[in-house]
Amino acid sequence: MIIQINPQQAAVTKIVLGDVKGAISGFDELVRMSPESAEAYHKRGQAKEALGQHEAAKVDFEKAKALDPNIEQYSQ
Repeated sequence: MIIQINPQQAAVTKIVLGDVKGAISGFDELVRMSPESAEAYHKRGQAKEALGQHEAAKVDFEKAKALDPNIEQYSQ
């Protein structure tokens, strides 16, 4: 049996387990796979913010907002 892992769920699970750096790597992969996903950029920005990477987080938040102006309404 082959189990397919959803990259977003894997990254979120890493956050829950306290592996924020691992989560960022997961969101990096998700952004590569789905470069038009505002949610991927937003969640990666949240993870970067948690690590104090404020400028990098700001870039991701701006990209997410450019892709979907309503992103903050459903990504909290």
